[in-house]
Amino acid sequence: MLRFFRINDPFRLLIIAIVLIAVRMPFLLGGHSLTHDELQWFVIGDQMSQGKLLYGEIFSHIGPFSAGVYWFFSSLTGKSVFLPRLFAILLTLFQATFFNNILNRFKIYDEHNYLPAFIYIFGGLAFFDLGVLSPQLMGMTFILLMLHLCIEHVTSRQRNDEIVIRMGITMGIACLFWPIYFFLTFGIFLMMVMFSSTIVRRYAVIMYGLLLPIGIVAVYYYWHDAGENFFHFFVAANLRDLTPHLSNFLEWFKLLPFFGVLAALSLLGQFRALTHWHFNNRQTLVTIMITSLLVVSTIVTFLYSPKQPYIFLILIPWLSFYVPFFLLKVNKKWFAELIMFTFVVSSILIHFGIPKGILPDLERESVDYVLKADTQNVYSGKTVWVMGNDMTPYLGATAVMPYVRWKDLEYDLNKPTVMAQQRLLLGFGQQPPQVIIDQKNAMPKLLAQLPYLRNQYHATANQIWIKN
Repeated sequence: MLRFFRINDPFRLLIIAIVLIAVRMPFLLGGHSLTHDELQWFVIGDQMSQGKLLYGEIFSHIGPFSAGVYWFFSSLTGKSVFLPRLFAILLTLFQATFFNNILNRFKIYDEHNYLPAFIYIFGGLAFFDLGVLSPQLMGMTFILLMLHLCIEHVTSRQRNDEIVIRMGITMGIACLFWPIYFFLTFGIFLMMVMFSSTIVRRYAVIMYGLLLPIGIVAVYYYWHDAGENFFHFFVAANLRDLTPHLSNFLEWFKLLPFFGVLAALSLLGQFRALTHWHFNNRQTLVTIMITSLLVVSTIVTFLYSPKQPYIFLILIPWLSFYVPFFLLKVNKKWFAELIMFTFVVSSILIHFGIPKGILPDLERESVDYVLKADTQNVYSGKTVWVMGNDMTPYLGATAVMPYVRWKDLEYDLNKPTVMAQQRLLLGFGQQPPQVIIDQKNAMPKLLAQLPYLRNQYHATANQIWIKN
């Protein structure tokens, strides 16, 4: 297996594509692994397809470009997972191929090979939902484009402003998919300050390029009277997701075993790179750049909450980068082949074991994270508002309220500012839901802020409120 991908033949990528499609096929065709977050993105896209404005009539922390992609798929196929997951497969293949070509073009290893692409693909199978069309996956495409431009900039003798402004623009576009990608600029800037001769003016050009697409989008929402909400949800809500709590660190270590094989191989590759490889100046700069991105991405995964598995996607390229340094220098070829085989088998087993609850430590994911089919379909055809994390009722019902994520609603209920009350009034003023499912016992707070609702809804069993 190792020997096969060491051959410098682009058709090896075709084998990688076939393997990925074969492994992802059960999840591509079936909806049994639909996650709460995936349904949340579909709900946002469905509301946008009805003509509602993100941040103006839909309140979510999702990036505008990510919401736009789900608006496109919702307009075509509703809540069907087939097209988005097919697009996710194609996007993953493109990213792995592009990342591999970057490393081959700049001759990072002693020989051209397709191991990074292979590791990238199977590292992404560590959690099954790394294959869904998440904002992190879509934004990673532009992070890799930015990486290519950055390497070209620091390794070229002829430097110009065109490359650095393109670096900033691609980073800005990545942030419009997932705003947390902004913090990766710190890793890039740190490397460039310490190990490149980039002049101060070009750092300003990078920041200008980064802020340009974000500024254009911000002006668009300000023009549509949603500027304050744009800042509240796109900026502030995403920053609130970065919380240095002890529980975040404990959760991180709980999830570590599921991508532990890739992490262990990456650590071995880092050690082997330091002890057995002789780098030239270009290889040194690229390795330092990847290391800085790995450090910043690891800190982000530590701090981000809720710690859903697809968040770890931002580690996959940087971990994959180091693995060939180890595998290509293993003296006993049979041992290297055994390592590759173990890595592939463990990735596939974990990939299929998570959604089916086969692995005992993944009970949380199989029970709380993956949606169960709504067999009774009691809310079919009704307008529903779910006040909580279990979004299963939205499978057959229509979401009409602006709030989609419980965390955003909870923040406005606990801090009843004028803007928060305006956001609450907006939903009930347009099309009040027929059913309110109160999973968090938050209805008393809502009624305290909007007392006129007491005459419009009555409570039934299990904290379900029905419109009179």
